Amino acid sequence: MNALGDAGYRRLLVGGLRAASFYRKREVINPAVSVHATLADDSADCWFGYYDVPATNPSGTMQLCLAVRSEGEPASLMLSAVDGTGMREIAKTSAWCWQMGCRAQWFREDTVLFNDFDGSKFISRVVGVDGRELASYPFPVYALSRDCRYAFYPDFTILGRLRPGYGYTNVDVDFNRYVHDSLNGIWRGDFEDSSIACILTMTQIEEIDPPGDLLDGSSYVNHISACPYAERLMFFHLWKEPSGRLRNHVVIIDHDGIPINVLSDFTRASHYVWKDERHLLLTVLSGSACTYRLYDVETGDFDELPQLSADGHPSYVGDGLFVTDTYPDHLGMQHVLLCSEHGVLAELATVYHNPSMVGEHRCDCHPRYSSGHLSFDSVEGSRRTQHVMRVEFGPATVASLEASSEDKSDLVRIYKSLCNTREILWPKLAFSRLTNSALKAHLRLYRLTHGRGGKLGVIRNHNVLLERYGAWVSPQATIGKRFRMMHVLGICLGSGTVIGDDCILYQQVTIGKGDNAGFPTLGDGVIVYAGAKIIGNVTIGDGAVIGANAVVTRDVPAHAVVVGANRVIRLVDAPRRPEAGEGGSSCH
Repeated sequence: MNALGDAGYRRLLVGGLRAASFYRKREVINPAVSVHATLADDSADCWFGYYDVPATNPSGTMQLCLAVRSEGEPASLMLSAVDGTGMREIAKTSAWCWQMGCRAQWFREDTVLFNDFDGSKFISRVVGVDGRELASYPFPVYALSRDCRYAFYPDFTILGRLRPGYGYTNVDVDFNRYVHDSLNGIWRGDFEDSSIACILTMTQIEEIDPPGDLLDGSSYVNHISACPYAERLMFFHLWKEPSGRLRNHVVIIDHDGIPINVLSDFTRASHYVWKDERHLLLTVLSGSACTYRLYDVETGDFDELPQLSADGHPSYVGDGLFVTDTYPDHLGMQHVLLCSEHGVLAELATVYHNPSMVGEHRCDCHPRYSSGHLSFDSVEGSRRTQHVMRVEFGPATVASLEASSEDKSDLVRIYKSLCNTREILWPKLAFSRLTNSALKAHLRLYRLTHGRGGKLGVIRNHNVLLERYGAWVSPQATIGKRFRMMHVLGICLGSGTVIGDDCILYQQVTIGKGDNAGFPTLGDGVIVYAGAKIIGNVTIGDGAVIGANAVVTRDVPAHAVVVGANRVIRLVDAPRRPEAGEGGSSCH
């Protein structure tokens, strides 16, 4: 591996797996999506960058992207119609990086804000869609307040050195001295009077959020996000432990730097999106597992989204709906997915990622949605491209997307078993995932309940589930979409059992007929923990939780928690969803 290098080893492994499975490199766009355009240039990398700002203007007519022909040259800020026609340069910038771009974003309907370097310091500029410069400010931008008055940013030189690909490397400094200077922290620029204020130094951040053991000079700020619904923002406080392991916490503050809360009950947070003024969706690593968690930023409480366990870049697109992506799987494919807070609903696109693009040069999809347009970055050959899709995520469209993905729903839902960059680098992990027994059990269950293979196929799949996994599942059981067995061993489902969408069962669960006639019916989003028994003609309401070893012989109301023998200990309110038009930003 040392002789080949990471990129060479990655190409060898991905190529071998693709050849072994007779897999062709291909791009697949969901047929329910109405428009697909690609912003590309054979001689340049064309992409946008991070997913937390929109590439489409408020009226949904124009699209931004960056074009870079050589890494050492300034990047061209490009503008086109959303269908990809009429692409033209409107500005150049010397402050750009492979993950963040130049933080280009729409300032108003027809003006664009982006970062640049004036030869001595980083600045921000505003240009019109005709390319005419309208204003410049003596500070760069990472996040923009909802009223477009303030820019919040870290020192991009520190960020560029400690997190390559996210900051800028224009300034050549003695970094060992520079990182200890007062430049390390969070700054606020005022667009009204061009003033600059440091709202938190790194010393103050470390007092708010003590990092414990850390490698000297490794503490820094990244991923500042201004809430589009309230006067608050979050940021990642990152540091390295003496062992070299990267850690971080998520700090919530107001616009003056006053602390609100620190989220720290994980090993490391990766990605983020605000749902409303109080709730923040994070992807976090806890131990070796990755999960999606919806946090209340004021209390620190969270709901874990149980069916999503591979890291991605989430962006809300509707009422409880968000899009996210995956890192390349074992065949080099990246997936753009539509999800609810109960799991994957549909696969929107599948694109191939060149395995030689690693480290800061990797091309994450970074799906972002605004004004009825979903755009994401991808790779064609060795060049980056940006894809633009026209899609409104209303009920009819979501139903159409789900229907178009229905036959593949189990495969999409278990994407987490294959989508982790580390698996590409380590054959042992790749092998263990490819032979994952839970994945195979779900496929057997899918074939059984959908009658694949005719009567002989049903008999064979039933027997394999019983003999190999110890699960007795009647072919007559009705099982909804995105059903998940966390641990297959010992699950028993009777012939008249009806299970709704997004349900989860743990090991040793029995659901079947009792002394009274009839079988249980489980609503949507029900979770049944290990050893529970649900017997007879009973109905379990939507979102109910059946505790470990509980015995249920009576109806259970929606969102109830049941323990012991039919004991309802509490009712859980259905999760709050913001009303249409609630919150939002006065600028795009």
